[in-house]
Amino acid sequence: MLPDPLPGTPTAVPKFPNNRPAPAGYHRLEQKRVTANISAKAIEVRDATQYPIGSQFLITVDGTELLFAVEWHQHAQTDNVAPGLKRPHRGVTVYTRQTAVTATPPTVHKTVPNPAAPVYASGIDVSHFQPTINWKKAALSLDFAFIKATESTGIHDASFAHHWANADNAGILRGAYHFFHGDKDGATQADFFLRTMGVLDDGDLPPILDLEHAGGAKPDVLSQRVSDWIQTVETVTKRKPIIYTGPSFWSTHMGPRTDHFPYGEYPLWIAHYGVPKPSLPTDNTWDKWTFWQFSGKGTHPAVRGHVDLDRFNGSLLDLWIFLGASSDAFDDPLRFTVDVANGIFNVIDHAIEEFDDVLDKPSSKFDPPPLRFRIPGPYPPVRTYVVQPGDTLVSIATKNNVGMQDLARENRIPNPAIIRRGQVLRLP
Repeated sequence: MLPDPLPGTPTAVPKFPNNRPAPAGYHRLEQKRVTANISAKAIEVRDATQYPIGSQFLITVDGTELLFAVEWHQHAQTDNVAPGLKRPHRGVTVYTRQTAVTATPPTVHKTVPNPAAPVYASGIDVSHFQPTINWKKAALSLDFAFIKATESTGIHDASFAHHWANADNAGILRGAYHFFHGDKDGATQADFFLRTMGVLDDGDLPPILDLEHAGGAKPDVLSQRVSDWIQTVETVTKRKPIIYTGPSFWSTHMGPRTDHFPYGEYPLWIAHYGVPKPSLPTDNTWDKWTFWQFSGKGTHPAVRGHVDLDRFNGSLLDLWIFLGASSDAFDDPLRFTVDVANGIFNVIDHAIEEFDDVLDKPSSKFDPPPLRFRIPGPYPPVRTYVVQPGDTLVSIATKNNVGMQDLARENRIPNPAIIRRGQVLRLP
């Protein structure tokens, strides 16, 4: 565990760029001296509830006293970095001063984790019921947010567009959810949701199915419609959707189904309030929860009124790994690769911000490895498709056996609902 912040840590957030000065005698740690252990400590400091902007604290590693300062960071507009890093964002600067090293071997203290106090990444889920949110303020203590996009076959959430954009601009991991109606066709609801959500970024959370309304449908009928929604969304996005439900609702309305759809392969977001740990549905579909909505009437200083509060079953580092990050990527503070098996071949922009926590700017003496993948040839010929009357991006993707998200990225289509007849599309 990290020590408590040093005395004098402000409770109010200082305005950028008024960061606290480092104590006398400290200088910024050289790039070449940043180790995997130091990187790991900096990632721990992403827990903004314990380490707010302006806090400073000390640890000693192998005779070197390190000062971790949680500060505002911002790259110049001319720097070759992710766009988000050119805006003010939370970062960690590491300072050092050399202390005397004696011949006596250092004492090694093992920290035993306290199982009663696990580390969770924290989040909220919001909709038009929370129209006013200060997302910059929220980013100081939240890691992720689930945002309602649609309901049934034709209800847009009035707050989705601005919440979706502002959460991303604030650096919060975001996920879009659909409130499912059990009395409506699943595939039709999925198509409506996909058109509204648009193209996901690689660092976005998977799509979410909010399942708490059966609409009178019997278990087998409801399961057919739910599985239709899941398979449609998974086919288009190449992501396994998250399933939100309550233990009682699932056990009553989905437990008695007779089909064998593998719901347990999809991450569970469970809603269970007022308990030290959530219960799982009694039909043993899942053996663990991935996200937990632990309060339906919580409060947060960035949100006006009540808001649902959530946890991820792990730290922020674990959440990045859940999104596809390779666990050994954290050994190198300049490189953040993703799981090639998931078909993602680029470096996530958000991840570079993660490592800006320890690297304010690479040393001129350090030549980082290129952040790109090279796929060996021979290369297949370029395939194209001419948009026909009645085509949609979803139908074109299905017809050509490609992902809709991939198709939109390949052709730089910002709104998948808008394509024109005669347009020539490159097929990924």
